[in-house]
Amino acid sequence: MDHEKIKQLIQARKKPKEVFMLELPSSVDEMQDRSVELISDEVEEKELLTLDISRYGLQIKRNKSQFRYNKTNIILRLDIYSTHTNPEFVEEKAPMELKELMRKYSSKRFLKEAHLHFYIEGYNDKWAFPLCEFGLKEKDNFKEMVEEFCKFCNIVDLKFIYGSLFC
Repeated sequence: MDHEKIKQLIQARKKPKEVFMLELPSSVDEMQDRSVELISDEVEEKELLTLDISRYGLQIKRNKSQFRYNKTNIILRLDIYSTHTNPEFVEEKAPMELKELMRKYSSKRFLKEAHLHFYIEGYNDKWAFPLCEFGLKEKDNFKEMVEEFCKFCNIVDLKFIYGSLFC
């Protein structure tokens, strides 16, 4: 999947296929996931779009939110309190718009800090960048982080409720 398709998927206005209140996963359980099927007037109906929200119970700070395409392709993933190392920069494989960022964060190791993964052709979702590079801020409140990620992904009309996640 090329960079232009990725941009189109991110920029398309998306909303939940069904209207409901989303209770985020609990910090009490071992691990919980929530998935929401998304629809968009700007994307072909046969293309499956999904928002996943995961929380790892024993490590209350560690969680992820991701925007997927056709079940397996992770387009964007927000990792919080997670460790990751970027691959080495290869100029020929870098999309023009991300080239400087990829060069800047080549082999960068994130140590339990929030970062945003991008799908890049030839790397899948192996590249991550600090949130500040995209005007995002790490927040102490998990619900606020998920809402900010949804805004960044252009996901609208998603309502969250306070449930066991916030215990």
